[in-house]
Amino acid sequence: MLQGGNCESAFALTFTTAFQAWQSTLHDPSALFYIKEEEQTRGVGMQVVARDKLLTLRLSQSQIIQQAIQDIQLIDGRKFVIRYYLLFHNKKLFLHRRGAVIVHGELYDRQSTDHHVQIMHDFDQPVPKARLLVMHAQSRAREWHSAIARRIYEIMPALKPLIDASSQDCYALIGGDALIEASGQARLLEFNHFPAMFAKCKEFNEIVSQAVLHDLIGKVLLGASNEFDELQQPPSTCVQQSCLVDAGTRYPMATASWYPPGPRLQGEMTSRPLQVGNHHAVDCSRRMQMPAVSLATMHVV
Repeated sequence: MLQGGNCESAFALTFTTAFQAWQSTLHDPSALFYIKEEEQTRGVGMQVVARDKLLTLRLSQSQIIQQAIQDIQLIDGRKFVIRYYLLFHNKKLFLHRRGAVIVHGELYDRQSTDHHVQIMHDFDQPVPKARLLVMHAQSRAREWHSAIARRIYEIMPALKPLIDASSQDCYALIGGDALIEASGQARLLEFNHFPAMFAKCKEFNEIVSQAVLHDLIGKVLLGASNEFDELQQPPSTCVQQSCLVDAGTRYPMATASWYPPGPRLQGEMTSRPLQVGNHHAVDCSRRMQMPAVSLATMHVV
């Protein structure tokens, strides 16, 4: 799907065979790769391998290979991943202004195959080394958010089936993961159609998760203006940064405002209080079924 939309460059390169991955990096002997289970998230079942070990691998039918993005921005010398939220509703695509930043516990080494350096983010453990931060509280949050918005805009041709499948009564909430390259560009990693909306972090639950779910209900049920900003659909081919107006501060959105938050729900909600204790906190009866070509975990294949 991404190949058909000419949108592969937005994502970390992904392969279905070890030989494909090995052959594509003949020019880069220092390349690293992640072995991933297609339906897993949060690092479950993942491993890191160097390029010279690729041809010894035996992949199962449920595994894929994703090339590591090695030259990345760091926080306190550590790798971090950004979780952002997309809403597909009423033939439109929205990106929320809030997100989470997961900072790994170990110091980063671009050549390391150590699971703790490259993958593990144990912020939910009793004595965690990793940290879960609120994105919009970070000094470079606006820059990161704009970089992610530009990448999402680029892949909208590939997302069109899901956008078109949405309606006033059907929606999909997607949690996406992204890295920020040393150049400042975002590189998308995967989409999760059941994003984790609860963590052992009060700040995340109250400032990010509840805000996203609150705005989701307001947008879907009341059409409220809030922190879900609309991304306009581009032409059928992917666009480049040159299509942006004043890159870095304005990008193709219905509203480009950042702070303060938009207006909240008007009127009283008569349904039961919102529960944020699991992945299914939002009323699933109004969730949209994914189209035939699943975007649940979108990898470049």
